Amino acid sequence: ENDHQVVICDGCNIGIHTYCMRPVMNNVPTGDWYCDRCKSVHDAARQPYSSLLAELKKDPAVALAFLGHSVDATTFYEKHNEGLTLFGPETAPHIRRKRLGSSKSTATAKIG
Repeated sequence: ENDHQVVICDGCNIGIHTYCMRPVMNNVPTGDWYCDRCKSVHDAARQPYSSLLAELKKDPAVALAFLGHSVDATTFYEKHNEGLTLFGPETAPHIRRKRLGSSKSTATAKIG
């Protein structure tokens, strides 16, 4: 009943009527929506890139195992630290271009 007033969580697919929510939701959102339980998980997963790099420095083996790599994590980070930093979102595009050169003259960049 009142299917047009049901909000579905993009995390766990639970459906909730907008008028059953507290506080009441006036409109069904057009983008992603997460229930209270999934919102806390989703928000925790959205960490800044610098935090991700800090976690990688602490225990890169976890990230590499998740990606299915068998490379020694410490060696990987030490070898690719410059590239991880250079291509991170905190590095301004003009700095990246300066380091890499023009894409017309340099097809690839050797980092590390």
